[in-house]
Amino acid sequence: MILQINFKENLSTDLLLKTVKIPCHCEVSKNFQVMFDRPVEKISGEMLNWDINKFRARAPALGGGAKEYNQPALITLRRKDLSTYYVVHLEFYVNVAGWCTIIEYGEYAVLE
Repeated sequence: MILQINFKENLSTDLLLKTVKIPCHCEVSKNFQVMFDRPVEKISGEMLNWDINKFRARAPALGGGAKEYNQPALITLRRKDLSTYYVVHLEFYVNVAGWCTIIEYGEYAVLE
């Protein structure tokens, strides 16, 4: 998966990109938005190349609203170019299941 986002070029962003499991919030419906609050300014980006069926297999969807997922998450990124980043790790927190790993080592997590 690829995250398309325009982080400011500064020391905070450089440090962020060296961090593992950055806190964020994910909203998944027709589109997949990733939002960061801290440690950077409020900013959001759109996920590219994702598969909702692979998400459903790895984390229960709570549904019932416009968003199939509206979850706190942890993400690890690796820069691809100026405004795109590879997703190395992604976990959703789902109340009924706890932390659900979606992406691990840049691939969809192995199903247990």
